Amino acid sequence: YNDNATARQIHLQNTIDILLLAQEARRRGMNQTPEYLEHMSLMRDAALGGRFLQAAAFDTLGSVSDEDIRRAFVNTHRKVHVRQLFFMDEAVAHRFHQRLSDGEDFVALANELYRTPAIDPDAGMVGDIAYFGADDAFTEAAFALSMFDISPVVRTRQGWVIIRMENENRNPLIRESDFENRRKRLRSLMTERRVNLAGDRFVRTHMNRLNPVLDVDSY
Repeated sequence: YNDNATARQIHLQNTIDILLLAQEARRRGMNQTPEYLEHMSLMRDAALGGRFLQAAAFDTLGSVSDEDIRRAFVNTHRKVHVRQLFFMDEAVAHRFHQRLSDGEDFVALANELYRTPAIDPDAGMVGDIAYFGADDAFTEAAFALSMFDISPVVRTRQGWVIIRMENENRNPLIRESDFENRRKRLRSLMTERRVNLAGDRFVRTHMNRLNPVLDVDSY
């Protein structure tokens, strides 16, 4: 939210309302009813279950190395300018990637894919992205590219993409003192990214085993 006097006053009044309602509920003994106690038990179980899964994921994946943290630190001093081909169908994505491998032009294929009414030199352009500023899989693939390199087909949470590096901006001022100050935060961010990527892979594998069928009538 925007930080201004009005927003702060609204937040303060909402907080006061919540506290007064909670006090009145306790005064009336509503925090001792069977319904309330059952709800709190379910909330505790859910919180503990989530914490257990998180801890199990950390144990399975192992700790983030100092090398990973340093790589992340360097990448936070970069912004990469990329172009993408985006697909909702994996097979189509691989067909386009094969055409790129056969020598077809990325921009021409972007105009074909997005059905531009006239040739658009900016077709598929995403612009600058920061290392922790986009989808985890997309960002890792984009930051692994060199100038004008083309990625393999990448599965993101939105669909499948092929990425081309167009340009990059670097902040040349990288200091060890800054790294030490940010080490703890970077470790947390990299751990979260590893868990997200592993979790996405697990869910996709699990759902593929279930072989779900889309209920078209619901749309």
